[in-house]
Amino acid sequence: MPDTEPLPERFRQALKEAARVVERTDNWLAAHNALFGVGAIYGKLFPTREDRDAFIASDEYGQVSALLSTRTLVPGDTD
Repeated sequence: MPDTEPLPERFRQALKEAARVVERTDNWLAAHNALFGVGAIYGKLFPTREDRDAFIASDEYGQVSALLSTRTLVPGDTD
């Protein structure tokens, strides 16, 4: 079960998953939903509020945000 691993390992797993998702999606909305949506990997890796708060404060979260920012907001958005 992912949530039994130490937080730093889960942070690394989250970043790895984000890189995989961003590579296979063409927009921010699809990538964000795949990562943070209901039933997505982040809920499994960080099931408690304390876990989620720790992740948001991590360097890996900043890297995930940077990865997401490489995608357009929604399909067909050119801005």
